[in-house]
Amino acid sequence: MQVTQGFEPQRAPQSSTRSQATQQAPAPPRTPAIAQANGSVEEALCAQIDRAIESIDAAARRGGTIQYMEDLKERRRKLVEKRQELRC
Repeated sequence: MQVTQGFEPQRAPQSSTRSQATQQAPAPPRTPAIAQANGSVEEALCAQIDRAIESIDAAARRGGTIQYMEDLKERRRKLVEKRQELRC
């Protein structure tokens, strides 16, 4: 059972058949609306990280082998670091 399943952000597959116009188009300037949208994405990611940490904590309370507990500890550590990186 992988507690953090689904945590990794989904990435759209990159198409190798992009047109030249698409490849050369400059990125649009960042507007406050885009920044606001990105803020809500970060909030959603923070909430997802918090749920994953809670799930790991619950699995740790159930116990298991030493290797399983060490794996939980490592996954939790990485999630806490990611949460700090995002400043949740």
